[in-house]
Amino acid sequence: MVFYYTSEYAGNKYSSKYVYTNRNILKNFMSWCFAIINNKLAEIYFDKNLGSTKSKIVAHCYVAEQDYLTKEEKIWIKRDTKKFRFTYRNGNYKRKL
Repeated sequence: MVFYYTSEYAGNKYSSKYVYTNRNILKNFMSWCFAIINNKLAEIYFDKNLGSTKSKIVAHCYVAEQDYLTKEEKIWIKRDTKKFRFTYRNGNYKRKL
């Protein structure tokens, strides 16, 4: 997966544009959602293949709930944290039941 980052001058200030050199990049999508990891609120980032139902967690970062102020973001937090609870230890994610 190779891409180049270019910025062009557009009407207001700068407009960013990614130029992809490999068509296979469309098969993989990087997604994110909220989750509870080790009893803390976090954002998890995962790769989701188009033809597959399985996803692989790539990374996570702990966040504070106070950082998300809009009503929509608060709904996302409630919805996602009910479904996704994990423990992270020694580089491995395990799903809590």
